[in-house]
Amino acid sequence: MSSFDWGVVWREWPFLAHGMALSALLVLVATAGGLVLGAGLALMRQSFRSWLSAPAAGYVTVMRTLPLVLVLFWFYFLVPLALGRPVGSLASALIAFVLFEAAFYCEIIRAGIASVRIGQSQAALATGMRQVQVLRLVVGPQALRAMVPLLLNQIIIVFQDTSLVYVVALRDFMTAASVVADRDVYGGRHRLSGDLLFRLQGRRNLPARPCAMIEIADVSKSYGRAQVLRNCSAVVNRGEVVVVCGPSGSGKSTLIKCVNGLVPFDSGAIRVNGIAVGDKGTDLPTLRARIGMVFQNFELYPHMTALQNVSLAQIHVLKRSRAEADAKSEQLLRRVGLADKLASRPDQLSGGQQQRVSIARALAMDPQAMLFDEPTSALDPEMVSEVLEVMQALALDGMTMMVVTHEMGFAQRVADRVLFMDGGAILEDTPKAAFFAAPSTERARQFLAKVLSH
Repeated sequence: MSSFDWGVVWREWPFLAHGMALSALLVLVATAGGLVLGAGLALMRQSFRSWLSAPAAGYVTVMRTLPLVLVLFWFYFLVPLALGRPVGSLASALIAFVLFEAAFYCEIIRAGIASVRIGQSQAALATGMRQVQVLRLVVGPQALRAMVPLLLNQIIIVFQDTSLVYVVALRDFMTAASVVADRDVYGGRHRLSGDLLFRLQGRRNLPARPCAMIEIADVSKSYGRAQVLRNCSAVVNRGEVVVVCGPSGSGKSTLIKCVNGLVPFDSGAIRVNGIAVGDKGTDLPTLRARIGMVFQNFELYPHMTALQNVSLAQIHVLKRSRAEADAKSEQLLRRVGLADKLASRPDQLSGGQQQRVSIARALAMDPQAMLFDEPTSALDPEMVSEVLEVMQALALDGMTMMVVTHEMGFAQRVADRVLFMDGGAILEDTPKAAFFAAPSTERARQFLAKVLSH
């Protein structure tokens, strides 16, 4: 480069600057438009409705298979023919870039969403949040951390791809740049052609019933050919504590998640305080806000403190002010013995402490009933007692509770009734004294013999 005349670059800087400005515009529009369209495509691909997911999947597959050069040709030459009028180099390039990059941003966004555990969404939905709030407040911030490196890499690739525009679409600009370069270089010894720009940029080829709080009637649920719930029926009365027990895979967790609509059931009916869970007209987020739920794996939001975890749904679902929500959260965290952990994030808490924060988060919504999905199964034995003590205190306060658990000691002390499940069916629905003294089915006797012997 010792013989290169840098004065040429200086003299032709307005043209180079124009090219770089155009590249920056393409990157900005392709990134902004691609992210918006890509987000829409990602949500369509996540949908369980095939008429939404199939077209989105087809679009993404086709666009990711085609070379960008071909897409640019289509919009520069074919679109004007289809419309019967010219579109313009810049407009066609911008449209082509947005539509092309949207397919790649769609897959980045899908990967980010997939990196967040499904339990995080269920935990947020269980507090009464709507899908948009779940995406914005819970899934989005966590997914973004996983997406940032991929997004930055894709933006760099977009910038590199702008070199193709000069070759394919904006030929008039490239021609002008070449003419000026030829005019200003010494006798043609140094040519400021499009190749210089390529090297600068790089390239890439509820009416309630008086007693019943939860009514389950002939509920069935299948995943494909596997039937996980078989004609399940039960009633949980107001103020009652009902323990749901049984061997692993018997459908306990699925049943309890059907109660607040986190898992849709195939047939039967569920009513909570008189409201039909399965009716199309039922506002599930509003219903869930009245039914607290505590999950096996805590499902605290890792990017928030204990106080923020408990306050989030109060602010965005119950519309409490932040001051009011934080005051309520602090009171509940103190109630579960975590007054000194308000500013701690989940990874700074023990398992027992995380589960107590989860209980406080559910209680913050002033629920009419509480659902517990194996709340102690992920805890070390010495941490189990601190969670069970909080649950016992709730039972003493008259909270209606439906608890999936293997803690038979807790069931004996606190439960009013026991539902025993096996093979997706409720085999026994009986008062706890009768269940532990003389189970009516051989399967329940076998289960108790194994569980109580440990």
